[in-house]
Amino acid sequence: MKKIKGKSRFLYLLLNKRIYIYYFSISFALLFLLYSFVATPKYVSVGQLLPSMSSSASLQFLQGIELGGDRITRIARAAGLSLGATSGDILSAVLQSRSIKERVIQENALAEHYNISAAKIDDVIRALGDATSINLTPEDVVIIEVEDRDPKKAKEVVDSYIAALDIFLRESGMTKGKYERIFLEQRLGEINDSLKVSEDLFVAFQEKHHITHLSEEIRVGIELYARLKAALQAKEIEFKMKSGYLREESPEIVALKQQISAYERELKELETKSDLEGYGIGSSISLKDLSRVELEYYRIYRKVKENEKIYAFLVELYEQAKISEARDTPIVTVLDHGAIPQKPRFPRKLRMTVYGVFIGLLFGIGYILFGHFSEVFLQHPENRDLYEKFRATLANDFRSIKGIFKRR
Repeated sequence: MKKIKGKSRFLYLLLNKRIYIYYFSISFALLFLLYSFVATPKYVSVGQLLPSMSSSASLQFLQGIELGGDRITRIARAAGLSLGATSGDILSAVLQSRSIKERVIQENALAEHYNISAAKIDDVIRALGDATSINLTPEDVVIIEVEDRDPKKAKEVVDSYIAALDIFLRESGMTKGKYERIFLEQRLGEINDSLKVSEDLFVAFQEKHHITHLSEEIRVGIELYARLKAALQAKEIEFKMKSGYLREESPEIVALKQQISAYERELKELETKSDLEGYGIGSSISLKDLSRVELEYYRIYRKVKENEKIYAFLVELYEQAKISEARDTPIVTVLDHGAIPQKPRFPRKLRMTVYGVFIGLLFGIGYILFGHFSEVFLQHPENRDLYEKFRATLANDFRSIKGIFKRR
């Protein structure tokens, strides 16, 4: 070879022995193309979810950010910063949880599909995890991709992920609104029963003693007392309810304690205006002047009014809890259900051929360079002697190993 220096020498070398590049490129291209015909095709079904609960209280609690934090978090993420998790991050984590995967495996009989024993559930979960890809776009859209040799099975698994997520969010999430609704439903049932008993007793007492009404002043006094008593009981119920999920130093708990104390003071002042302990309406009419029948009538009537007021208070709280539950319940909007893929993602014949040509090109260049540098290296006598000794040593080692296996 002529004495050529620099890059020209390298180019001249490749040009002079380009036949090896052609050989390797064509050989690898044909090999990869042949593989694309015999390889098991892999189909990918894709589903897309849009979190529709950025303002839900439950997810705000998990995220540790205020309303609108999703957008701030996405902007920060695009800038390479981290300000917490978005709704999409939380959904992605739930989708990759073991409970969701086990539900998907059971619904689609994936242990049998993957030819893995059902007892080896960890292996089945690992296989499903390898076939599944959960990604998040900058717009906070969750992308579910499932790869499988069966296009229909890939679609079924994607749809199972979506269904399992929806069930998990609706049935397993105990939001503040749901907790309050369940608590108030129980209390409403108790108060409703008590109201029916007191109303029945009141009607029976009226029929027995032929009393149809009290004086207007006493009636107004009873209404006032019943309203305060019912408000106190409603606040006590609300306090007990919110103590189940709020800390004692929470502003809501502190405010409820103050309101309860205020109602207790008002009731105490009202009751002390009467000579009869525990009774009093703040009217100018002394309860001592009432007959025993009238006093009993007053007591029953007051109980009815208390139950009516407390029931009305609880109904209002119950309606608020239902609205809160509906707002807090995470809802997922399905942008795209899984579709049956028409073409396999792998292998693609054209793509595989291009890969073969590229890898063959690299092999051809590497072969040429290796041959050239080997030739230059062996031009020195000491290097050639070292090479011959190395070959002889390897040959002896192989013969020794071969003899060991023959004796066995």
